[in-house]
Amino acid sequence: MSEIDILALNAAIKQESQFVDRMMQEISKVVVGQKEMVEGIMMGLLTGDIFFLKACRASLRP
Repeated sequence: MSEIDILALNAAIKQESQFVDRMMQEISKVVVGQKEMVEGIMMGLLTGDIFFLKACRASLRP
């Protein structure tokens, strides 16, 4: 087995996944104050799966 440089691997993962943070920020501008909802949206988008959004009626009031 070849030896893997963990620090280099972590740096590469961090660099390649920066778009996720930017997407989270943009989605959070529309879905305000619902971190779990934003994370669910991200999981659906990243997996390419079908997902449904459901919000409590009280959370839709201004």
